This record gives sequence, C-alpha cells and structure tokens, in this order.
Amino acid sequence: MYIAVLIIFVAVLYLLEVLAVRSYTTAPMPEADTNKPRPGISILKPLKGLEDCLHDNLESFCNLDYPVYEVIFTLQDKNDPAYKVVKKIQDKYHCSKDISIIVEPCNAGLNPKVNNLIPAYKHAKYDLILISDSNVRVERDYLTAVSHHMDDPSVGLVSNIIRGVSGRSLGAEMANWGR
Repeated sequence: MYIAVLIIFVAVLYLLEVLAVRSYTTAPMPEADTNKPRPGISILKPLKGLEDCLHDNLESFCNLDYPVYEVIFTLQDKNDPAYKVVKKIQDKYHCSKDISIIVEPCNAGLNPKVNNLIPAYKHAKYDLILISDSNVRVERDYLTAVSHHMDDPSVGLVSNIIRGVSGRSLGAEMANWGR
C-alpha cells in the first residue's frame, strides 16, 4: 500500500515539474532592444567524442545574428573524433567568423568538462562568457535573446533551459524525455 502511494506521489511531482518547465519555456520572452550596442561574447564549446548531429549543432553557433562574438572549440586531444568535425566547420567559416580550436591537455580539475573549459577561458576575448555543450543547437537570434538579460546591472549570471529535439541513441532519447 505504501509503495503504491509513494509511486503515485512521485508521478504527480514529476508531472508538476514537466508542466512547470513547459509553461516557462513556452512563455513569450521579452523583446530585446536590437538598437542598443551589444557587448562581445565568447562562446566556449567543450568537445569530446561524437554526439548525435554534432556538425549541425556546432555549425548553428557560426550562423548567429549577433554583431560581435567568438566561438572557442576546445578539446583535450587532437585524435578526438570531434576534432575533424570542428576543423571542417572552421575551414568553412574561417573568413567570416572568429573561430578558434584549442587542443590543450589540462588536468587542473576532477571534471573532464572543466578541464576542457579552462584553456578556452584563458583564450576568451570578451567579458561575457557563454558555455554551451556540444549537443546544443541554437536559432540565429539566440545570443541576442540571452544577452539582453545582462543589460540589467543586478544580473551577474544567465542560465538556459535546453530542450532536446531529436536523438539517435537510447541515451539521447532519455535525455529528451519530459522536454
């Protein structure tokens, strides 16, 4: 009896969480002032291995409708299969976008992603830093929508809720559940 009540309770909590996230993510965002000068942004993309749709995800950050930004792709090892993917992107956009690939082993932290981010952070040109995983794909207005929150001097950090849209593996599909 107690187990059944507990299962129902957990299911109701999960349903409420899903409803809360959906209501927040479908609410209209306030319009950004597109006439205001925008600050430069350094986008840090830690890479390891091949994700579903890796090329398309990474390329979406090269097609942003934002005046000044750089994309720093960072890996621990040049033999990582993600290196070939990101090198193709850099070659395609080298004349029109500020794209760097940093391959630098780092063991300063316990977390491999943090170890990937440390060298990228050291190379960042701009005060505003956006950290984005390799499985994230964005729309052209993404930086404008995110950066306008930083116009408020009382804001020091902005975070995003990401929404999975597809997956080719069981792990990717499970990560998308409830989104």
